[in-house]
Amino acid sequence: IAEDRQGNIWIGTLNGLSMQKQGSNDFITYTQHSTPGKALSNNAINSIEFDGDNLWIGTGGGLNILDTRTGTIAKYGLDYRNLYSLNSPSIRFVCVDNQGIYWLGTFGGGVNRYDKNLNVFNQVRSNVFDNKGLKATFVTSFAEDKTGQIFVGTEGGGLSLFNPKTRLFHHFDIRSRRKDAENHITVLALKTNRSHQLMIGTFSEGLFIIDPASGNYQQLIKGDKGQDLNSNDVFCIEEDSKGNIWLGTNGQGINVLNPKNEVITRYTPNPKHPNDIPLPLNAYIRNIKEDREGTIWIATYGGGLARLQPLTGKFTIYNTTNSKLPNDKVLSIHEDSHGNIWAGTFGGGIALFDKRINQFSIFSEKDGLPNNTVYGIVEDQKGLIWVSTNKAISSIDLNTRKINSYDYHNGVQNNNFIPGSGMRSSSGEIFFGSFEGFNYFNPAYLKKNNTPPVALITDLRIANHSVT
Repeated sequence: IAEDRQGNIWIGTLNGLSMQKQGSNDFITYTQHSTPGKALSNNAINSIEFDGDNLWIGTGGGLNILDTRTGTIAKYGLDYRNLYSLNSPSIRFVCVDNQGIYWLGTFGGGVNRYDKNLNVFNQVRSNVFDNKGLKATFVTSFAEDKTGQIFVGTEGGGLSLFNPKTRLFHHFDIRSRRKDAENHITVLALKTNRSHQLMIGTFSEGLFIIDPASGNYQQLIKGDKGQDLNSNDVFCIEEDSKGNIWLGTNGQGINVLNPKNEVITRYTPNPKHPNDIPLPLNAYIRNIKEDREGTIWIATYGGGLARLQPLTGKFTIYNTTNSKLPNDKVLSIHEDSHGNIWAGTFGGGIALFDKRINQFSIFSEKDGLPNNTVYGIVEDQKGLIWVSTNKAISSIDLNTRKINSYDYHNGVQNNNFIPGSGMRSSSGEIFFGSFEGFNYFNPAYLKKNNTPPVALITDLRIANHSVT
């Protein structure tokens, strides 16, 4: 039995939940057969506890949380695909302590603890025995389809489509036409173009262009002609404002395709054909981005950061010798909503390039970044910059230069993320790929812990001697 703020009495029974309004002899009853959205998961009510206007209900079919203002019920149960779900379907007791932490006694699962002030990131790990689960551990890339589902590229598991609502995967069977190809392609990069085709950059299998609706696809591979790719290793993909596709390769520079998926230009260290243009920088390309002015920014592994003016063909190179770029191994690039260019480096932190003054400023461990290797860069809907590093996922507020970090205590998978593997979906969720699956979260739902910690004195010393 529990009383709410309005003086109404709530009673849990073996046949559902009943509420007697203050000053009335009438009851309102909730059961598992109530209208959708207001139905319990099980009629056997073992425990109830209020959290403001929310009533926590321990049932024989999981935890239910009733919003007493609307009458709607959220249900939480055992989910084998979620490491942070309840570990038992039967909740026998619900209790909240003075720090706002909930303790759930279960049948067969021990005690489950929930801290509403702890921001937990959604975590997806691979399970080769689950036909609807993630098939590989290394998640290299993401792209969103027009329905809001997420394409997930992996090393060893090919391409899958993830539904964030159900947490289930659909897998694509994509085979290379090369004779010595392996059964599963290794996906390195994904990009949905303006025609809703999915561009798939791979290791050793070139570029695939797939129509997700029909499942039909074509493959572009390395050839001897100027109209062929000059490399089968496609590490990154960018579509420019004219619909051209820019492909970064591992050692052979950049291939540019027109909207008809025909190779029109190749920026290469070894020009051989009329459409080949000498590349005046390191040819190991890790990321390519077009900014709002039509400039192409190029991240190289060992040659720093370059900007290309497509109309003039002029390259400007920034490295540790001629600028304040902290490291020449650049893993990722992002243009923020103010037009600034962010470059994540391998061991030098993240560099912010202000195009107005043509200078870099650096965020590193000295400024509060948990680690100086920055793999992915994503901006949220409020303008915060989120980065994946070797130790945590962090947010950077450019206005205050404040950095907040989230690690394994918050459900972040491990300390090894994948270069360039980051994306923000149309719903505002941010995805980061790692060597153990991927994390995703919505920054709008992250909470600030306003509960002051309880001080606990464990020792008192005078002249370095404990006093009892």
